[in-house]
Amino acid sequence: MAPTSSLPLINMAMKLRFMKSFYRKLNKEVFGDLSTNIKEAEADYSTAQNHYDEDPSTENYNVYCRAKEKLEHILSQEEVATNISDGLFSFLSNQESSSTVGKLMQFTFMSAIWEIWCSRNWARFQEQGMSAKHIVNRTMLSVHAVSSNFKTQQLPQAWSKALKKNGDNWLQKKIIAPMVIKWMHPPVGRLKLNVDGAFKSATGSAGGGGILRDHNGRCICAFAKNYQGTISALDAEARALRDGLAMFCSKGFLDIMVETDSLMLTQSITGQSQCPWDLTCIFQEMAEINHKLTTQIQHIPREANQTAHHLAGYGCSTNQTCFWELEAVLPHIVKDPYRLDKVGYPTLRT
Repeated sequence: MAPTSSLPLINMAMKLRFMKSFYRKLNKEVFGDLSTNIKEAEADYSTAQNHYDEDPSTENYNVYCRAKEKLEHILSQEEVATNISDGLFSFLSNQESSSTVGKLMQFTFMSAIWEIWCSRNWARFQEQGMSAKHIVNRTMLSVHAVSSNFKTQQLPQAWSKALKKNGDNWLQKKIIAPMVIKWMHPPVGRLKLNVDGAFKSATGSAGGGGILRDHNGRCICAFAKNYQGTISALDAEARALRDGLAMFCSKGFLDIMVETDSLMLTQSITGQSQCPWDLTCIFQEMAEINHKLTTQIQHIPREANQTAHHLAGYGCSTNQTCFWELEAVLPHIVKDPYRLDKVGYPTLRT
């Protein structure tokens, strides 16, 4: 079984790595070691040719023909394998890949691989049929979404025309194109706090977590905590925000940007909606802390809050309050999304 990860793109990379290992083994079982097979076939051919030269009988001639045919067949296998391998490597390592068109070509290739893998999973686990048309449409939606980051004047006319045509078609069909989402670094000199809460209604367990980062995406400090007696997801989100603000305020971080993926929490704090009566005490505690801080709270998509999300999940599984001041000691489950955020890796919301 292939290894898995909670992050889709990392999961795809791990799947591709597993497939590479699997097919390398399969090729060896089916075709054998091509190098060894070629040497053996050449030796058999040379022996058969010598025997036929010494005794040009019908039997030796037949042996000679079979050896020659076997050698030609193995050499054709090597040529096909080499052409495919060299062609793919040449495409992915093309010097023109740094150009706008080169980047779009590589992204189109990777998007197609991704959509094929997703379609295969839907067919296998959700009993949905695989459709080539669906894969192509999904691939072009992703390409169209990413192409919005490129300067259109740098694209050849054929690319611009195709992207514009497809974009107009999708608008007419009211198909929502994927959104490119990523965690945004704070401005130079500012710090950003991301918080999240987790509540599992089936077990009643809850946790929260948060991470404070600078403009380079470097972890200043992070925390994860288990919550008892939590009544809802909003309760866990509010507790995580309260604890994050209190914790970092006590450490002297008074001017911070705050992000959460809970729209209800954001609206309750900013006064856009009424605070739930059963959470009044928590919101009052947050208000008292906010008087000491200069904060800006903002709602973000859940895809841009993955590091805090994994910290909250970690909080559900621990019985104590955990605190980290170095990225090297962050929990293993948190390191992957943290590193992706740090380098500005985007996620496609489909």
